[in-house]
Amino acid sequence: MDRPLNQAGMKDFLKSEYKLIFFSKRQLKIPSLNYESLIQKFGENNINKIKHVENSFNEFLNGEPIGDNFGSNHLNRAKWRGKLASQLGKVFLEVYADQNQFAGRNLANVIRNALILSIST
Repeated sequence: MDRPLNQAGMKDFLKSEYKLIFFSKRQLKIPSLNYESLIQKFGENNINKIKHVENSFNEFLNGEPIGDNFGSNHLNRAKWRGKLASQLGKVFLEVYADQNQFAGRNLANVIRNALILSIST
């Protein structure tokens, strides 16, 4: 199996070989945070946590929804993902796992980061 070397090539490969659907990214205008009010709420000592939460939200919102054919069969999806990760390497994970808005771990990461910030006050 030829290994696509960049993200565009990987997307093309996954579309043709595995019939994945790459939905159009939404054009979002993400507002800037008002750090003053956040510092008042969470304290200046939490500014790095605030920025970390902001980055995780932005990464998630700027991600790309990717549909597959597994439906709710998470076990088969995990096996398939593991197999392709070992065969195709880092670029596969960057495209399919790291940027996929439909990947539950990406949403869980946003929620976890927000919770960490909320309990640190």
